[in-house]
Amino acid sequence: MAAVFSGKWVWVWNWRRCLGGDPARVARRLHQAGCAGALVKSDDGGHPFDQGQPVWEIVHALQQEGLRAGCWGYVYGCDRPTVIYGDLKYTWAEEATMAARFIGERPSPSYRGPDVYVVDVEAEYERQPSDPFATAERYLQAVQSAVGRDFPLAYAPLAQPDYHRGLPYAVFQRHCQAVLPQAYHNAMGVSPERALALSYDAFAREGLLSLPIAPAGGAYGTVTPDELRRWAAEAMRRGARMLSWWSFEHIENERSACGGLWEAIAAVALPAGQAGLPTNEEEKMIRWERRSRVGWAVDAPFAPGEYHANARADFEVPVEARSLLLYVEVRELSPADYGDAGRGGVDLYNGGSEGADGLVDRLFTQGSEYRGRQVQVWLDGEGGYRLRVFGATIGLNIRCLAYGT
Repeated sequence: MAAVFSGKWVWVWNWRRCLGGDPARVARRLHQAGCAGALVKSDDGGHPFDQGQPVWEIVHALQQEGLRAGCWGYVYGCDRPTVIYGDLKYTWAEEATMAARFIGERPSPSYRGPDVYVVDVEAEYERQPSDPFATAERYLQAVQSAVGRDFPLAYAPLAQPDYHRGLPYAVFQRHCQAVLPQAYHNAMGVSPERALALSYDAFAREGLLSLPIAPAGGAYGTVTPDELRRWAAEAMRRGARMLSWWSFEHIENERSACGGLWEAIAAVALPAGQAGLPTNEEEKMIRWERRSRVGWAVDAPFAPGEYHANARADFEVPVEARSLLLYVEVRELSPADYGDAGRGGVDLYNGGSEGADGLVDRLFTQGSEYRGRQVQVWLDGEGGYRLRVFGATIGLNIRCLAYGT
């Protein structure tokens, strides 16, 4: 996962409604809240979105203020030009052209381009294309053929894929580097904790755990500071290392109705190393990955098979690793497997430095906790860490990535 997908972010919809479109004031507000960056709307339905000035100027100005800044575009996937909500939307091909344009344009030699591009894909994509899955594949291939597969591309879908099986989540999973589900508890009509549980569990049930989940939360309408803090705490408990909120203009302009949201965002304390603020040297993914064999075809298996009752295996963590990101997915089981399923786990050890046996952290221990879980672990840089898979891991898919600084 690219380093850009970390820290606290805020979505920008209408730039002119964000402190009058003054980049210095906007940046000051974001810095005061401890935010890493902003996502600025660039296009909608194959059209440039009117922000009152070129989007690249907004992105560039925020970057010059010491923030990360990305673009986002709303896609419909139309097969032919179609009027939707009173506006003409172009086809998926024009949408791909727009995304590639905003990612690739460099009107100024000092402009590095957007740090990320997020595809906002919602319910219209279930209805407009004759084949949403094939359309998404063509769209994403067109974008990546223009900008390259290494550019940080993410998608922001509806929060519950099991309610929207017509949306091509699986296609976006193959092409993107992160998913930002719109887990707005106020829109979903549930508590902050329940909104995230519904989203994470749905991604797990649908087998959509190949990407880091970086949920987007609602910060508008009747959302209170306490609800925002609870939502953030639950997202971090589930392993999120990037959080974002909709949207700047709502937080700023609805302050009389739900005041204190900026202060609540500022109070969200991501663990050390997760703040996501730009540095001179980007975080690099270490070429080390371990996965269980079940469910993935890989040549460096984390577990060479399914562990049973008393099995144990240790795996050395690269000395340069500063964090680990683990995912565990529960797969469907045969009745014969039920007795042993999920009775094992994953522990983190470091010599004998903590406790008599060197146990640092017990990462996964109960089968009932596995579904849809991500865990982020920060290391002290001293080396000597190892992961231990133990007990019966029947029915579990385990994936671990290592990151440096």
